[in-house]
Amino acid sequence: MLTKIKKVFNSYLGEKKFGVHLALISSIGIATIVILLSLFYLDLTSKLDLSHKLDKEFLKRTITDIVINDNNKLMAKGQYQNFEDVATKLKNKNLVEQVSFFKKDNPNIIWSTNENLIKNKITLQKYMKAAGDNENTILVNTDTNIIFITFPKTSDLNITKFLNISKFAVLIVLIISLITIAIFAEKVVSPLKNLSQQAEFISKGNFDNFIPRTGYREMNQLVTSLNIMSYELKKIYMSLEEKVKQRTQELDTKNKELEKVYTELKDTQSMMVHSEKMRSLGEMVSGITHEINNPVNFIHGNLVHLKNYSHDLIEIIDKLKEYTEKLPEQDKEEISALLEELDYEYLKEDLPKLIGSCQEGTERTRNIVMDLKNFSRMEEMLISEINVEKELQTALNILHNKYKNVIEIHEEFSHVPNIEAYGGQLNQVFVNILDNAIGAIKEVKKTGNIYIRTKQEGQNVVIEIQDDGKGMTEEQKEKIFEPFFTTKPIGSGTGLGMSISYKVISTHNGKIDVKSKLNEGTTISLTLPIKMEKKPEKKQA
Repeated sequence: MLTKIKKVFNSYLGEKKFGVHLALISSIGIATIVILLSLFYLDLTSKLDLSHKLDKEFLKRTITDIVINDNNKLMAKGQYQNFEDVATKLKNKNLVEQVSFFKKDNPNIIWSTNENLIKNKITLQKYMKAAGDNENTILVNTDTNIIFITFPKTSDLNITKFLNISKFAVLIVLIISLITIAIFAEKVVSPLKNLSQQAEFISKGNFDNFIPRTGYREMNQLVTSLNIMSYELKKIYMSLEEKVKQRTQELDTKNKELEKVYTELKDTQSMMVHSEKMRSLGEMVSGITHEINNPVNFIHGNLVHLKNYSHDLIEIIDKLKEYTEKLPEQDKEEISALLEELDYEYLKEDLPKLIGSCQEGTERTRNIVMDLKNFSRMEEMLISEINVEKELQTALNILHNKYKNVIEIHEEFSHVPNIEAYGGQLNQVFVNILDNAIGAIKEVKKTGNIYIRTKQEGQNVVIEIQDDGKGMTEEQKEKIFEPFFTTKPIGSGTGLGMSISYKVISTHNGKIDVKSKLNEGTTISLTLPIKMEKKPEKKQA
């Protein structure tokens, strides 16, 4: 989308930036003309400066010839008047500044247009030292005389100053021209550059950027078109953004639904695997309990008769003992010896106890068989009235070998009413929770306590199972109902017990709550309705 927008802007502005090139070419042209004119003027002033210097040198030579060559012969003869007159005239006309001469055989000044030098009797050495620092002084050495001609500085300075000022003025004009050209180029290029930048912003999706109008009619038409296009693109972009947002929300919803379905499918798969295992276990337990139950019932029933028979036999023996006194002494001694050999008194006392112990053992065996039989029906999907406290007792009987002599069970039952439930599933929940409690205690203690409480709250029955085992961290507590999560050592649990328990309680429209602190213990509360209402089945679309 943005690529298409960029192509539109390129068609408006041109890929080669015509306005920028036009301004650049114009600026270069004007700058070239100004520079050429400046160079021409500088060359002209340089030539004038050179011509002036040549003229000045020619004037110096001419004056020198007038002063020296025309009077050289006269001065050689000692006639200086004409020399002095010519020098005085040249000074009066400002053609020379000063003329002085010395004789080679006399160190003092002979004559000078500057009378002060004559009065001061300046020597040749001093004069030469002073003249050496003056570039406008010419020394002329004749056969007999040394003549110094000093030319004025004024005319030379004025011309040089004029030429220097001219050169500086040309440089100033050149700089001003370049600045003017730069300003001109900026004036021409700046609106186009700004327009290009604004268009670039729009091409990047910044549709809120309003392009200001310029001082050029043609550009304002382009600005108006771009602003309208930006507004239209903004509407299209917002519409697309809203649609994308809606699609994203729909996808998020679908993803969440898929995750939920996947989780439910995974849980269902785990439940099915566990259910199949429990069904197989139930069938095996049902068969074993049936095979065990028949001989146990036979033994238990016969023990009742054995008890009665032994009681009758003891009564007969005791009765017969009364008649031994009437027997002959020999028979009497034989019977007494036999009774003493058999330890009749001990047998009489111990036999009822043995029979009672056997009856107690067979009764316990029958109860265990009954509990196993109840446990084997946990996959039966039949709702029936369940005695919660009895089912808890059944679970304890099944786990008896795990906690005996180690953990003390505290039963705090309130004789709650029966509830409607799937008995086998509920029994499985009790076994899972109690088994976890026993394991949590054994991991950290040699002995411990489990408290089982029942109470009625309105139309619900609450079962609390509390242990003083190792407890859990907050992180572990948050994951306790996740499939395959376990706090037990590796190999000691599948991690499905609490997940299945949560599913079972949810199926019963109940709630399960866990409170736990590390190293303090765990309390699990189960809330189950007395009357179970079936959840309506979801209709498939």
